[in-house]
Amino acid sequence: MKLRKSQIAALLLIALSLILGACMNTATAPEPTQNPFSGTNTSTGMPAASATPGMAPEGTDNGAASGQDANQSTQTGTAQRYDWNSNAEAVENRIGQISEISECRILVSGDTALVGVKFTPQYQGEMTERIQEMIAGQVKAADPQLQTVAVTANADDVARIFEMSDAVKSGQSVDELDSDIDSIVRNATTMR
Repeated sequence: MKLRKSQIAALLLIALSLILGACMNTATAPEPTQNPFSGTNTSTGMPAASATPGMAPEGTDNGAASGQDANQSTQTGTAQRYDWNSNAEAVENRIGQISEISECRILVSGDTALVGVKFTPQYQGEMTERIQEMIAGQVKAADPQLQTVAVTANADDVARIFEMSDAVKSGQSVDELDSDIDSIVRNATTMR
């Protein structure tokens, strides 16, 4: 029985796809582990999902929800919101580690986060989809319940975001700034 080159190539292609398919089905992601000393997930570097300072069930003040401790609420699937008022700076610092970013501020209103970034002097470009996705990834990793993460580097908008962030840090309610936040989110220069 004489096989043609096309038949041999087809058989090799089938064998290769079976081998690769078997490899892909057996690969599993490493199980995330929590570092007991820092409260962070060692595989992602993000805050741990249970009993971490700054994580509180929505509508509570960093305590347990209806008599459950934080571990129970995590196990039963109760979603916890990131405490942006107390811990936005931690996420801002992680975003600041992106090579193009010198500093940023985050404002969260409802299920929308607005991030204003200032680029390093060495970076001569503008906001790109890649940078926006890296920033949005950090914000959503902290608070997966967010639906929209809007990012801007427009100098006027960033200056306003920094002012609003300072006002929130000094006690002003973010709810009072909803219309300002919404107008920047809808700005044509803001990437969502």
